[in-house]
Amino acid sequence: MPQQSSFVINGIIDTSKNVLSNIDALCQASGCWISYDVSVGQWAVIINNTGSSVFSFDNSNIIDNITISGTGIDQLYNSVTVQYPLQDLAGDIDYANLTLDPSLRFPNENDNNLSLQTNLVNNPVQAQFMGQIALKQNRVDKVITITTDFSAIGLKAGDIIDVTEDMYGYTNKLFRVITIDENDGNDGSITLTITALEYDATVYDASGLTYTNATSASGIVPYNSNSAIQAQNAAAARSLLTINSFQTGIINATHPGNSFYEISLGHSVTLPYTGQYHTNYSVNWGGTGHPTINIGGTNYPWGVQKNSTIVLKTNGSIINNTSLATTGDVNVQLYEDHFLDSFWTGTQGQVVDFYFQYQTDWGGDYGGNGGTGTNALFLITSETKFNGTS
Repeated sequence: MPQQSSFVINGIIDTSKNVLSNIDALCQASGCWISYDVSVGQWAVIINNTGSSVFSFDNSNIIDNITISGTGIDQLYNSVTVQYPLQDLAGDIDYANLTLDPSLRFPNENDNNLSLQTNLVNNPVQAQFMGQIALKQNRVDKVITITTDFSAIGLKAGDIIDVTEDMYGYTNKLFRVITIDENDGNDGSITLTITALEYDATVYDASGLTYTNATSASGIVPYNSNSAIQAQNAAAARSLLTINSFQTGIINATHPGNSFYEISLGHSVTLPYTGQYHTNYSVNWGGTGHPTINIGGTNYPWGVQKNSTIVLKTNGSIINNTSLATTGDVNVQLYEDHFLDSFWTGTQGQVVDFYFQYQTDWGGDYGGNGGTGTNALFLITSETKFNGTS
């Protein structure tokens, strides 16, 4: 087919909607998003496309701890459906369906479909491309937050930056800026907190997408009118039901050393169904003092060992006779989050008690090197969902 633009708007704007809603619809259909540019005091369009770094960050201009976070496995999409009016059939509704290669899925990853709808795209290749970008970008889920000085004031949402940090093994690793917050200090100083999403150029690869003229409707019944899908959804209504969530108070790790210590979190749940469950813990580690190590008569900050483990028990016994979702680090940064998640099988009426195991040398003498420090503290947020029909 002849060369054409990647994105073409072809549809009708609903004037009964507010301006921002219509702009968002235009942006979705054309591979971009809108952001307020504080540097010029105007709204601006950010093109979601390939690019190169416009600013570099390393230890010379990062002035606080780096925070890294990700998306839980149950929030990742592995297929996408785009509903759009097809130009070959006088605007009849058609669907573009894309599925992630099974080899790219994580172990125990459940099917999770992303549904998109647009009235401003009527070209099947553009609909596929729009869905492909949304699907791939959802799975590039590493988010970094850094604080820097005033030198980065010219950055905008959508810009690509690179980060070098030995602790994480980053050398000019690329991220796309999501948000920038300006912090004004009482002393007149200005710092910027930047949140950015991991950048992957393959997200924008359009190879393999082809246009085929349609001469008849696909025969796919719209979701809301498809009785088979509605019946299936009714049978699976229990799926992904949150059955328990809580956050603990600050827990003081009073037993530093090389052994795992176990504590009860004081929460339990009676399972409503028989089937597979998904539990996750978000463990925020901190402490009341920085461990240090004495080298040549000078005390230096000392990385600490931080192992976190989900433990679920019934009648005092660990479920499946094993600990679940162990994450361990040695000589890591002083403050960080651990995200743990586990899938397990339970039976209706079973009472499950929530425990936590930790191992740390915060406050101890790691490796006999004279490390000193006070107690480690952590805060635990937990959520358990039902992941299978009974």
